[in-house]
Amino acid sequence: MKNLLAVLLAVALCLPLAAGAQKRRVFTPEEVRADLDFLQAALYRGHPGVFKYTSRDSMDAFFQKLRDRLPADSMSWEQAQLMVRLAVAQVRDGHTSVETPFYDEDTEVLPLTVQVVGDQAFILRDYAGDTLSWKGAELRGINGIPARTVTAVGRLIAFGDGYSDPFRDVSASVFFARNYGLLFGTPKANRVELVWPDGRTEQRRLASRPRKEILALQSVRSGNPNTPKPVFRKGDMALYRDTLYPDLAILQLGSFPGRHYRRFYKKTFRWLEKEQIKHLAVDVRYNTGGNLGNLEMMLGYILDEPAAYQYERRRNVRMGRFFNCKAKAMKGLVWLKMDVFPGYRHHRKGDLKIRKRRFKPYRKHNFDGAVYVLANGWSFSSASMAASYLKYKGGAAVIGVETGGCETGNCGGGYPQLVLPNTRIKVRFPLNYVRYEIDRPQRGRGVLPDWPVEYRAEDYLQRQDLEMLRLYKLLGE
Repeated sequence: MKNLLAVLLAVALCLPLAAGAQKRRVFTPEEVRADLDFLQAALYRGHPGVFKYTSRDSMDAFFQKLRDRLPADSMSWEQAQLMVRLAVAQVRDGHTSVETPFYDEDTEVLPLTVQVVGDQAFILRDYAGDTLSWKGAELRGINGIPARTVTAVGRLIAFGDGYSDPFRDVSASVFFARNYGLLFGTPKANRVELVWPDGRTEQRRLASRPRKEILALQSVRSGNPNTPKPVFRKGDMALYRDTLYPDLAILQLGSFPGRHYRRFYKKTFRWLEKEQIKHLAVDVRYNTGGNLGNLEMMLGYILDEPAAYQYERRRNVRMGRFFNCKAKAMKGLVWLKMDVFPGYRHHRKGDLKIRKRRFKPYRKHNFDGAVYVLANGWSFSSASMAASYLKYKGGAAVIGVETGGCETGNCGGGYPQLVLPNTRIKVRFPLNYVRYEIDRPQRGRGVLPDWPVEYRAEDYLQRQDLEMLRLYKLLGE
């Protein structure tokens, strides 16, 4: 595995040197080296999880490898962006990411939606604008570059928690076209190699299109007639009654927005009690997180015992020279909120300052039936926290794929921007480590499913819902 990572890293660092650079600023190697030094110093000094999953020796060696790969003359903006992304990804914290995009609405990209399965990439939808169908074909190569190379490097620069691969896999799929543009540039005309399910190979021409045109086409959605009408809906949160099993309800949580959803939860669980629903599926697939207050309300109607989590940060760490005034203000206000507002208990442990938050279950309308959690690689941050608490505190069965977020904690609690001095690339920098109070060792893995499912390319193409099919099978048994 280490040899494979070394080979992929070499590919990722060498290939962009020949990429077609966009019309942006060019940097000297000294400027990029200074930014890498600045980033490394900030991470080492104040990041709450910098050495949880990558040792200090490994981080030192990786930063040195990046410096050794710097060219002798100059670097394009894309090359500098790639260097910073590789360095930030080594922290293995999905809340630490590069916020400066390497594209905008006018950036021309490959007009394809791709699903990565293993080291293969399959076309789910195309926006080429011609009458030929691309759906179902395996994308084998683009302009002579193997698609698996783009996929492998896409996983390397993805920002994910610990050693959980599913979140990096979905990132490699969603950002496939943009990753290709970062690595190799996207010319107006492209030569694409396809392999069809019957083994037939084909070469096609594909013109790049601006992202704003693709986004406009993606926004046109056709309704699914098989989707039942929700009992309640607010934003991207909805409650459904299943059509096959009337005593099954699905609580679909597209995110965890602010605390102003108290009425939605109260109506939901009052209805579950009134209708005597015996089975509840909490769907956190494609939920990348949100407000912990909202999460507490949902858990309060399901858990039977009090639960807690805590914010941790190192004491006496001065980060003033790394942040601008706006970031310094955010850093102070986030911690001041926990000092002033009720609900947080203050502790110290070694060199850590701890703010512990405890919440209790609701006695009224508390759900006492069987609970199932539907999760996948997109389940991240507070969504993976929900899966973890429901599984280990609420006795729920998890169906699907390992969550993208870790099962024992994540970095969070405020995110000032770290602006690199020369390239001006902005890095999202978490202030605290959020530790979940569950009896599990820190393995750096997501919440593992009790009933796993494995998607194949044809399942994605046919839009199969394997998690719900597995749930139906469990209920039938």
